[in-house]
Amino acid sequence: MLSYRLISKEDHPKLRRLLEESFPPEETLPFEFYVSDFRNLGIHVEGAYRENELVGFLHYIVRPEFVYLAFFAFFPKERGKGYGRESLEYLKSLFLDRPICIDRELIDPSLPDNAIRVKRREFYMRSGLFDQNSYQVQNGIIFQTMSTPGFKFAPLKVAIDELSSGGDPRYRAYYFQSLEEAESFRTQWQETIEEKYREWLGSQDE
Repeated sequence: MLSYRLISKEDHPKLRRLLEESFPPEETLPFEFYVSDFRNLGIHVEGAYRENELVGFLHYIVRPEFVYLAFFAFFPKERGKGYGRESLEYLKSLFLDRPICIDRELIDPSLPDNAIRVKRREFYMRSGLFDQNSYQVQNGIIFQTMSTPGFKFAPLKVAIDELSSGGDPRYRAYYFQSLEEAESFRTQWQETIEEKYREWLGSQDE
């Protein structure tokens, strides 16, 4: 059994290594975000500990209508031990009155990592999460939302818009209810992001 708590300062180097090993740079936020306390905003980053050893982490957002699991990962040597399923069950037990939702990469047979994407989707389905008509575009990548029963699109979109507005446009998340809308926006985003990024940098100097 794992326990979950704030990540101790001495474990910050391990957390940084875990992020680097688990996610491409374009899918993560600046490291300072993961080691800052934003619980007053409903943003939680918790370490998954086996006794006193950090083996993974959860980053989730709590709102009255849902819990959004933004990131979770475990060190390679700890994978395959059922910790992912255990962590999802932990969240479910904390929030019995609202759905748990995540965003995962689209299934695309043309991509070399498609087998991994299929495996992730199957894992979430075994854990009681199912595909929703909700698509996120972030940094030019499209994700699809999966959720336990009770998911509603509008509260998720509003909450993520509020959290990411005003920040670096490269990391902002945009939500759409159809894949066609998401794909159209991604094309537009790729054509305009450099200009938007320069404008945002300029606004930070004012």
